[in-house]
Amino acid sequence: MTKTVYKSVCLSLALLVAVTVFQRSLTPNQFLQAPPPPTLEPPKAQKPSGHLVNPNSFWKNPKDAVAPTPMASRGPQTWDINITNCSVNVNLTHQPWFQGLEPHFRQFLREGGPHYQQLLAYEDRLYGDILQWDFLDSFFNLTLKEIHFLKWFDIYCPKVHFIFKGDDDVFVNPPNLLEFLADRQPQGDPFVGDVLQHARPIRKKDNKYYIPGVLYSKASYPPYAGGGGFLMAGSLARRLHHACDTLELYPIDDVFLGMCLEVLGVQPTAHEGFKTFGISRNRNSRMNKEPCFFRSMLVVHKLLPAELLAMWGLVHGNLTCSRKLQVL
Repeated sequence: MTKTVYKSVCLSLALLVAVTVFQRSLTPNQFLQAPPPPTLEPPKAQKPSGHLVNPNSFWKNPKDAVAPTPMASRGPQTWDINITNCSVNVNLTHQPWFQGLEPHFRQFLREGGPHYQQLLAYEDRLYGDILQWDFLDSFFNLTLKEIHFLKWFDIYCPKVHFIFKGDDDVFVNPPNLLEFLADRQPQGDPFVGDVLQHARPIRKKDNKYYIPGVLYSKASYPPYAGGGGFLMAGSLARRLHHACDTLELYPIDDVFLGMCLEVLGVQPTAHEGFKTFGISRNRNSRMNKEPCFFRSMLVVHKLLPAELLAMWGLVHGNLTCSRKLQVL
């Protein structure tokens, strides 16, 4: 009898270890595996994995939220970036910029269609770093992204003192940002960036930023910081969230934030370390490729992915400069 119990316990432990090892060895292909064919029984509701937004529960108080249960499906043990389970967009893969991407980014873009959401879910399951809302991600919807983020921040981040907001094509120097914030307090409602004064709305219909007179009739915009990257106090972000509700939406997101700041009576502060139009506005200037300038900056917009990686390596490598710019 004792031997039988001992064998049962050993078998149970071995099974538990096997299941744990299997779960920890999940790969993207396993996560992306197609669901089994439908059966005659009604499917059971599943909870979303990670922190991706459920439209029906996003605005609920976090105390009422139920912790999501990770869902996994069986699949191969490795993720082969050269194999896809759907048709490849040939027009996309022949583009020079596409060929310069790292292999996993190429697979992400080439997967297309239904796999986008599953890849996002896998990324979020690994790192918990994605916020997602249900609207088209387009240039003129950036304002929606801005106000949704401010609302999310107001609900979930009550103790955050400062926020840095930046695009994915900006070079950011974290040590310089921290040095800049070291002796500053959030109580003064700072909003710091590359500030534009007296900018005029563009009336040319072929321009990306075209605004018809019926939408905005004034001759110039209120002061605003270029949307490529800026810093603001957490307390100000919470006030901006409520200011958004007092204005009609405006399709240019950084201008809209400037309008909200005007409602609050807050002036954005210009700083030489924020360059949202390049270090020099002359795109052909050698200054825009010089790592010694980048080392002194807080934010520089905009660079291609390969340029960002190269500049990061130069700035944080054994770089010798004749003199250092004092911008902090």
